[in-house]
Amino acid sequence: MILFEKFYFNYEEKARLSVFLDFKNFAMIFIKQEAESNEENSEFRG
Repeated sequence: MILFEKFYFNYEEKARLSVFLDFKNFAMIFIKQEAESNEENSEFRG
C-alpha cells in the first residue's frame, strides 16, 4: 500500500508539473501572438 501511495504521489506531481508547463507554453505563445498583433496595429496607425 505504501508503494502504491508513493507511485500515485509521483504520478500526481508529474501530472501537475506537466499541466503547469503546458499552461506556461500556452501563455508564452499567447503573449507572443499578442505582441505581434500589437506591432501590426501600430504600423497601421503610424
